[in-house]
Amino acid sequence: MSLWQATFIFEKKEYDAEFHALNDIIEQATLASSGYLGMESYQSADGLRLINNYYWSDKAGMEASIHNAHHVEAKGKSERWLAGYQVIIAEISTVHNHALSHPLKAFSR
Repeated sequence: MSLWQATFIFEKKEYDAEFHALNDIIEQATLASSGYLGMESYQSADGLRLINNYYWSDKAGMEASIHNAHHVEAKGKSERWLAGYQVIIAEISTVHNHALSHPLKAFSR
């Protein structure tokens, strides 16, 4: 079994009603995608940079979430809401966990 991580690093601008509506739809599609395991989010001390890590046990589910029509629409409008972003897609080879609640805890060696 492969594990996958999509890391979304971004600096935000102002969000509007359209952003929140799209974000809610994208979140529901992500939660329903095959193999979705969970996510975690971090914020820089100044609150400007955010990092969201999403985890899947199914590459096709991750790709379906990434290529969802609403997600593609939001990417096309991202300059309205984001000052910049970077996405990193990684296949996870090993997980080590000691007593930490985490979406990948069950896969720890």
